[in-house]
Amino acid sequence: MYNIEVTDTFGGEVNYCWVKRGSTKATSRRGIIEAVKRVAGWTGWCRV
Repeated sequence: MYNIEVTDTFGGEVNYCWVKRGSTKATSRRGIIEAVKRVAGWTGWCRV
């Protein structure tokens, strides 16, 4: 089980001005990347 947090940074540090969270049971790196894209809303136009 992986917990996912997508947020912004300020000065190289995590800012948490906004944050999107999710989790996944991915079994590969590609699966984790797909889960991050889904949580961030980057589906459809971002190819990895």
